[in-house]
Order: sequence, then C-alpha cells, then structure tokens
Amino acid sequence: MVSSISSSLTQALYQSQSSTSSSTSLTDDQKSALEEILEKYDVENMTDEEKQTMMDEMKSAGIPMTDETKEIMDSAGFTPPPPPEESTETESTEEEIPDYLQDFIAKQQAGEVTQEDIDTLVQQLQASGETVPGALIDTKV
Repeated sequence: MVSSISSSLTQALYQSQSSTSSSTSLTDDQKSALEEILEKYDVENMTDEEKQTMMDEMKSAGIPMTDETKEIMDSAGFTPPPPPEESTETESTEEEIPDYLQDFIAKQQAGEVTQEDIDTLVQQLQASGETVPGALIDTKV
C-alpha cells in the first residue's frame, strides 16, 4: 500500500474532493452514523489521537466532510478540522503534480475512475518514490 505522497498532492486531492462534497447532502444513515460516532467522544477532553480516530471512523463510515457534516459536528460541540493551508510557495501547485495524477484527478472529478485506474495510480505512486506521508484516496464500496 502506498503510504506517502507529497503535501501539494494531498492538498490538490483535498481541494478536488471538497469542491464536490461540500454541496452533497448526507443520507439518514450517514447522519445516524455520524451522531453515533460523535457520542463516543468527550469534546472537552479529547486528545489529538482521539480526534484522528474520530475522523478515521467518519471516513470508514463513508461520511464526507460536507457543510451538513460540519453543522452537525458544530452543534455537538466539535469543531471540524480546517482544510489544509494554502501553499506559500511561489511555484504553481499544478506544475508540481505529475501528469499521471492530474489525469487521475480529472477522471475522479468526472466520476470515471475504474479499479484498473486505481491500481495503475498506486503502481505509479510506488514507483515515484515519494517520501512524505499523507492520505491518498477514499474508496466507497
């Protein structure tokens, strides 16, 4: 499994994901799952590890970070994490992203990603030798 990717690539994936998911409504099942997850944690005494665990649980439950998710979390006393900060580098992020990843992101935004595309991307990322840890892709079944 690929466990590393540069921060600029992570930021690009987050931006492409957040632009499509922020307007999506949660299903009743997602709302119930989110509320159950939030009930497990004490907002006043959470460690960073518990915060990460909670976010991982939300991801595993297929709960996207939408405006509605943020509202539910806020009403329960949780402050959703901010998106990654914009890069202060003078170079364009798009110039730093390899062509194969730009192609994959375009397919993902168009909803045309296949399992073969994912497998190929993983192979290309492994071959690239990236060394900065980060998240890559969430897959839904």
